[in-house]
Amino acid sequence: MILMLGCFRRVLLLALLLVGIALIWIFREPIERRWQRLGLAAEDRPLEPTPELAALAEQKLDSLARGSRDRPLVLTEPELQSLLEFRFAERLPPFVTEPHVELENGRVRLRVRLPTERLPRLTELGEVAGFLPDTTVVVATGQIIPLDSARVAFAVDEISAAKVPLPQRYVPALLAALGREEAPGLPADALALPLPKGATGAYVRGDSLVILTGPPATGEHDR
Repeated sequence: MILMLGCFRRVLLLALLLVGIALIWIFREPIERRWQRLGLAAEDRPLEPTPELAALAEQKLDSLARGSRDRPLVLTEPELQSLLEFRFAERLPPFVTEPHVELENGRVRLRVRLPTERLPRLTELGEVAGFLPDTTVVVATGQIIPLDSARVAFAVDEISAAKVPLPQRYVPALLAALGREEAPGLPADALALPLPKGATGAYVRGDSLVILTGPPATGEHDR
């Protein structure tokens, strides 16, 4: 009896295995499509800033400095954010924390956290100003414009503090709080940014920063 029961279990397991194989075979195409969608979703997921991406971006910049490039260099948003977090954060004023950059449709969105005491008196904040914490998130949105042969400028079109949109007249004061310095030809609502060695210009296209090495190229950009 025990022997028959053991045989029955083995037969049942074999039958279940065969049924499972048959179902996988019958539904193989939907299963394959599902796995493909999962794979594509993983590939489309935005890259997170990492030290490795920062190192890759530095290698690109090194090739630019050596003059070994014959066409524009492209830095993606994750590469820029990686540089900002793992290479350049220590070069920012010590009171500027949590820097974050986003590129979209040719525009730049810069977000930082500042000590609230460094902000100018913002009447538009109204009663909210009295409830602000010790630090406040400031978000500036704008575009890259040419300045001179060694620099470009980040011209600010919109700015907000503590998620409250502010009038354009506050931009110079808030940029000053970020450490803006005067420069010949620099608009009052813009920050001067030095170009990397070997570069002659830069602009934002889509979600990437294009750095020029000479006259604008007509060929395809490197990534």
